Amino acid sequence: GVAMHYRKDLFDHPEEKENFLTKYGYELKVPETYDQFRDVAEFFTRKAGEKLAGKTLTADFYGTSHSNKPTAFLWYDFVNYLMAFGADNIYDPETLKPTFNSPEAIAAGKYYVSLVPFLPPGHMTMSSGESTAMFAEGSVAMIIEYFQRVIDMGFNPEKSKVFDKIDFGLCPSVQGIEGREHAAHFGGNCISLYGLSANKEAAYKTIELAFSAPIIKKVFLEKYTPYGWIPPRPSVLEDPESIAAVPLMKNITKRLLDPENVYYFEMPTLPEYYASIDICGAALSSALAGETDVETAFNKAQEELEELFYQAGYIQ
Repeated sequence: GVAMHYRKDLFDHPEEKENFLTKYGYELKVPETYDQFRDVAEFFTRKAGEKLAGKTLTADFYGTSHSNKPTAFLWYDFVNYLMAFGADNIYDPETLKPTFNSPEAIAAGKYYVSLVPFLPPGHMTMSSGESTAMFAEGSVAMIIEYFQRVIDMGFNPEKSKVFDKIDFGLCPSVQGIEGREHAAHFGGNCISLYGLSANKEAAYKTIELAFSAPIIKKVFLEKYTPYGWIPPRPSVLEDPESIAAVPLMKNITKRLLDPENVYYFEMPTLPEYYASIDICGAALSSALAGETDVETAFNKAQEELEELFYQAGYIQ
């Protein structure tokens, strides 16, 4: 799933802590709210020649980064903000009516656009890997990204210049939005049994064996340690042999899975959802590019969504 990753060396630096307190009136800390996240992103955005943690920068430094390449990369970043702000994931799951121009969705869009000054200049064409690579090379203070990708690129000393300077935690929350605390997409690949299979029982037994704890543990330890695939079974994550092979695993379940006040969500299974992503992602992209404002873009997307859902027979 998605988590927040950050440069702990910057958050712990005495001079940066003092300067942040002077500017914002509260202690520099890992953001717990999105208001704090924006402050921190603004604070750490610096130009070449300025100082960061006591050293003069030779290149620009950015408060955060996003993979804003339309539309899927952009959407899978933005949807975490959308849900945190209390909006529906494009449509009301009970009525099936699109709600992309709701006050909550528009607030999420405006907030997301407000982060643009703190993003790398190429964010509009960045994929997830490219955005994470900037974090791994030491050019970004914090990112909200899939944990699996940062394990591979950020914590891996063969790919990261800051592998020993980063840490992770829950995504921030929007103050006052109850029930959506630390909202984060909790998705991944899955395996299914084909309904028309001529050998359903054998296929099921194959899946059952492949996903058994002993097999998953064996595959993980032999093929994917220390910076590869994350096993889907908490029992394997917490296994002493797994922790010995990948010490980072020690706190994954405790810090990301065990807290009860975390709103993890999956993507809807509605067939039209992915066409909806194209509509909504294009709207957000136009706002990010400054071609229009968020409210205008989301209202136009709402009209297109209503037509899509009407043609599909979901609404009258």
